[in-house]
Amino acid sequence: MNAVTVVIVEDNRQWLSRLSADVAGVPGLCLAGTADTPEVAMRMAREVRPHIMILDLFLAGGGSGVDVLRFLREHHLDTRVIAVTGAPTAELRAACLELGARYFLDKAFDFDQIQPALQILADEAARSAP
Repeated sequence: MNAVTVVIVEDNRQWLSRLSADVAGVPGLCLAGTADTPEVAMRMAREVRPHIMILDLFLAGGGSGVDVLRFLREHHLDTRVIAVTGAPTAELRAACLELGARYFLDKAFDFDQIQPALQILADEAARSAP
């Protein structure tokens, strides 16, 4: 199987660096690209068709990761999503999970869960590959 591809959608350089390091720390993962707006994320989802997307929910300029989740669902793209946010609410969590996010993580308290989640999703993607 080829490498499992990951796209990171994050508008904060510091968080992008941390998330990129997490991706690099999981064998078999390949960072296929990054996006900092929902529009770029949606374009990358169509063009790259990543196995995994780490998706910040609040992006610069008022952009919403929830719109990206909705797009993935409406276009039947089989991308496993780890939603991350610094402002979690029960309503946001419910909306993300309903739209297909596999994980909903609080940046402040759940950061140590990102790499294990990546490993689980990478294993799933590898098993489902033709």
